Amino acid sequence: MAVHLSSQGWRVACFNPRGRGGNPVATPLLYSVGYTEDLRRAVGNIKRANPIAPLFAIGYSLGSNYLAKYVGEEGKTCSLSGAICVACPVDCISMSNQLGADFLNRYFVDPQLVSYVKRVVTEHEDPSDPL
Repeated sequence: MAVHLSSQGWRVACFNPRGRGGNPVATPLLYSVGYTEDLRRAVGNIKRANPIAPLFAIGYSLGSNYLAKYVGEEGKTCSLSGAICVACPVDCISMSNQLGADFLNRYFVDPQLVSYVKRVVTEHEDPSDPL
């Protein structure tokens, strides 16, 4: 989407949470769908650099939940002119609980997600840290 919009003349910025998209982990926290402060700071920085330009955001999957949470928290003071949430998981707790509910999720989906989280942690482990 970013490549397409850019080719159509839009100025595009991509937000990748800490530890993803090449962003280093410089704090003891990885990203969490419940923690929107990083997105809030990114939107604020972009808006300050472009105060009169309308600012739109598109989120996909878990990123769309993150975006929806941010927009809801900001309410009428939100700096975004518009937001699109695609394939938004609305109830993350219910979604998480569903991962162990049937054969497909228990033996295929959940192990893939666990493997992914382990890979994220391993990418950012400090080899000099004894823990």
